[in-house]
Amino acid sequence: MEILLRIYLKRQWLRISTFVFVVAVILLPGCQFIGINTGEEVDKRYLYLNSTCPFPYKRGVLYGNDLRPTEIAPIESLLNILLADICEGKLVRLTEIIDPIQGLYVDAKGFYAYEEVLQDLANPEGYFQTYYFDPQLLAKRKGTNSYLTVRQSLVSAGEIYADYYISSREEVEVRLRFSENTENAENLINSSFSKKKGKWYLLRIL
Repeated sequence: MEILLRIYLKRQWLRISTFVFVVAVILLPGCQFIGINTGEEVDKRYLYLNSTCPFPYKRGVLYGNDLRPTEIAPIESLLNILLADICEGKLVRLTEIIDPIQGLYVDAKGFYAYEEVLQDLANPEGYFQTYYFDPQLLAKRKGTNSYLTVRQSLVSAGEIYADYYISSREEVEVRLRFSENTENAENLINSSFSKKKGKWYLLRIL
């Protein structure tokens, strides 16, 4: 009788163990998906690498009255050139849309003279290649995999909406909004455009 009881309990234990294992296999990936910390850094270097160009773009809201909607067209054209080049993975037309005299702001504080822009574009590990296109270089520069390149952020956007903040008839700032992964828009700074001698130029790159 004791032997039969032991056999019965052993069989019950095997059934319970199998059930627990199956449940763990099913639930564990889901737990990781919803963000349970596994102690490993998320590797973002290969997120959002592929995109059909050009990026889906729509004009957003115009703030300010110094320019009519039709007068936004030259600025919008420059923005579309910039977005198209980023989508294609190379800023081949950047020097055509910036003023050789005023140069370019590359972030909130950094400034490049026109010649410095040319030098950096020719550098395979320069600022533009690192922060705009190459996830591996960015991870090396930052010491972490948790940052997205500018291109990755834009690829993740779904539709891109550009809101125009019109400071004057000679200066306009543009802020991008995303229909998807909206938090990734925070990786970008607002681009700005200025008008010199009747022609619009990119003054600060996004």
